[in-house]
Formats: sequence, C-alpha cells, structure tokens
Amino acid sequence: LEAVAGVRKQGDDLARQYQLARGKGDADRLAAVAEQIANSRQHADLVRFSLECQGELDRSDAFVSLSTVDAEAPDDFVGLLADTYLNWARLKGFEAKIVHEDLFTPKLTREIVLLIEGVAVFGLLQSEAGMHEIVYGRTAKHAKKSKFIKVRVLPMIDNDEARVPASEISLDKQKAKGQGLRCKRYKSVLTATHRPTATTITVTNELTPEDAAPLIEDLLQAELFHRKTLSTPTDRPAHDESAQVEDIIRKYVLHHQ
Repeated sequence: LEAVAGVRKQGDDLARQYQLARGKGDADRLAAVAEQIANSRQHADLVRFSLECQGELDRSDAFVSLSTVDAEAPDDFVGLLADTYLNWARLKGFEAKIVHEDLFTPKLTREIVLLIEGVAVFGLLQSEAGMHEIVYGRTAKHAKKSKFIKVRVLPMIDNDEARVPASEISLDKQKAKGQGLRCKRYKSVLTATHRPTATTITVTNELTPEDAAPLIEDLLQAELFHRKTLSTPTDRPAHDESAQVEDIIRKYVLHHQ
C-alpha cells in the first residue's frame, strides 16, 4: 500500500514538473523529466504485478545464484552481472545482501549468491533463470567472443509444511579470513547438509557465523524445494556444453572502448 501511494505521489510530482518545464520552454528539463516519467511507469508496473501476484511462491523473496561457465575471462563478468541485480533491487526499494562469494582469482568471481527481499521478488525474477551470454571483443578487426553465466533463481521457503525438518540438517560453522571483491572481508565459512539426501551447500561471506547460519539454512531449504518441485532442463550443470547453446535468456553486448 505504501508503494502504491509512493508511485501516485511521484507521478503527480513529475506531472507538475513536466508542465512547469513545458511552460518555460526548457528542453533539457523536459527531456530529463520525460525519462523520470518512463522510469516511474516501469516502477508502477512492478507495483501492479506485486499486487496482482497471489501465488505464495511468486510473492516470496528470492536467492539469485550466478556462476561462470568458463574459468578464463577478460573481465569479472559474474560480478558485473551481480552488480546489475543488486543495483536493480536497491533502485526498486528491495533489500539485497550477498550470501556467498567464491573467487577464481582476486579479480574474478567464480560464483556469487544474492538474497533479494521484497514483495513478489521471486515472481519478478524467476524468468531470469537460465544461461546469460556476454558478447565482447567485437571490433573492426576481431570477431566477437562470448562467455556464459548460469543464473539460478530459488524461492525463499517460509511455509513450514514445505520445509524439511530442522533436525535433518547439520551445520558446520567456521571463521574465515581474506578479502573478497564485493565482500570487503570474509568472516565465516558455513556448510549445511541435509543428511537424508546428502545435499550439501557451502557459503563464504562477510557475515559472522551466527548471522550467516539462518541464511545458509534458508538457502539449503530453497535448494531442496527446487530440486523436488521446480527443476527444469535449465538446471543442467554449468559445465554442460549443451547449456551454452540452449536456453539463452539474455544476451549482453559490451562495446569496445
């Protein structure tokens, strides 16, 4: 309800600014306000979707996992795509935090897991799941090159009936050292295991082990639920070469500077 009121107020304010700039013949201000109006309409669409989205899963928070298919890359593509999701979330007023970060090198991200919290975040982002292609290196003298990033989107499972019993999960908590790229300093390494299925998840982040423990348990619950009910062909392992050809959800072209 607050979001609806906010969108309406923003729309009214922008309409007044537009009329004022139009009356003064201020072309630059008109262009700026028009861009703000377009952004406001996009935000209104998100609010409308959130209100209309009634499914329990669709209305939940979401874990977004990004992992690289190739070890070698000229830039931190996984980190750049993660930044895109983080910036989008914060721009839309959602809470976002890093649950896990794993690096190939001090400057290249192997995998990163985000938790984005807000109304209907899973409903908004579930279509992002799949392979994302980044095209780079295209110049007059060189052909394009591509790298692939696997994106997985898992729902936060708040329904106790859908969660496995906590007694079936074992948790190992250790302190961590070192610096990351988006985690300023690592503080914990946690491993959660669902003993009946031997499903194991390990995360490294900048939270204390006590603060990180509930997050990894929620991530494991999301993974177990996903494997049981939501698994699709897009969940092929990232190293599966066929995944680089099929299920391309998005393509990004980086222009040569």
